[in-house]
Amino acid sequence: MIEIKPEHQSIYERLQDDESRQLFLCRYQYCISGNKDILLEEVGISHKYCTDSKYKEAWDSLRMDTKRRETGVILFGAGKNLKHCVADMERNNIAVRAVCDSSETMVGQEKCGYVIIDPAFSVQEYKTLVFVITPTKDLFIQEIHDYLVGMGIPCEAILIYNRAEKQYFGPDFITPVSDEVFIDAGCYDGETIVDFYEFAGKGKVYGFEPDRLCYEKTLKTLSELNYHDVELIDKGLWEKAETIRFKSWPQTAGSRITTEGETQIETVALDDVVNPAETVTLIKMDIEGAELNALKGAAKTIKRCLPRLAICIYHKQDDIVEIPMYILSLNNDYKLYIRHHVPWVYNETVLYALP
Repeated sequence: MIEIKPEHQSIYERLQDDESRQLFLCRYQYCISGNKDILLEEVGISHKYCTDSKYKEAWDSLRMDTKRRETGVILFGAGKNLKHCVADMERNNIAVRAVCDSSETMVGQEKCGYVIIDPAFSVQEYKTLVFVITPTKDLFIQEIHDYLVGMGIPCEAILIYNRAEKQYFGPDFITPVSDEVFIDAGCYDGETIVDFYEFAGKGKVYGFEPDRLCYEKTLKTLSELNYHDVELIDKGLWEKAETIRFKSWPQTAGSRITTEGETQIETVALDDVVNPAETVTLIKMDIEGAELNALKGAAKTIKRCLPRLAICIYHKQDDIVEIPMYILSLNNDYKLYIRHHVPWVYNETVLYALP
């Protein structure tokens, strides 16, 4: 077991379950050594504790069947999750025979070493193999699953490369409360706000998205779903109000505050936005490395309201210690959990803090 420095022991002591402790030690070892390959273990830890028995049994069956691994699988979906899926197949010695995608613009292109083929052709040529659905959005997963079933692929030959537990709202220790006031820092396309309303049913939302294209995507999502109790703010959450450099990557959800940014945005502290008469109940942050600064700008709100926190801790090497240490400095009674969501290597590791 890796030795935890005395100044970080309090973090480990506040972790509430074995899954959290194992994920912490994995990230902590990376923090100390700088060896990013250590993070490959996160997927295995997440899978070990997965509570979806159907998902777990299907993947265990494939991994344990030497013949099926050698026969190989077809990956359906050439989006951003493909490279992680391909890497995971390689680590588990599962042969990838082909990659298909329903987008006509993708067919014929090469990605991750594979020339993308048409789904109908893949079903015709490889109908006896296992098909693995790679996207993470529920809508895409269902559409692909229905297509494959309609083409005669049996359900037991269709696997989903996606942990069933929904990020931010899926863990069983996160349950809705009455009069929810939700802070969504880093809206991207508004999907998390949609997930929040599915989780809570109702509530007030403050959304922060400084990237112009992502802000417009979120507006479109909200207008289509007719959500009214949402205050969308086109500024970045930070420790104070200022003008700061910003790099826009709206197509990959990677836009971020950085000194190398080609443009500028306005920032704001959460403490200066939230109505003091409101009790914030839940704060989510996925803001590409600005989480600690944003938490500092929310210190008064956190001390006053003791909201549940869902803070991404994968953007910076020392997030695993800096972020929980700061949260505990605001209130040492917070209970901590860590989850690694969806089987993406390196990404989507979230610290949950509950009062």
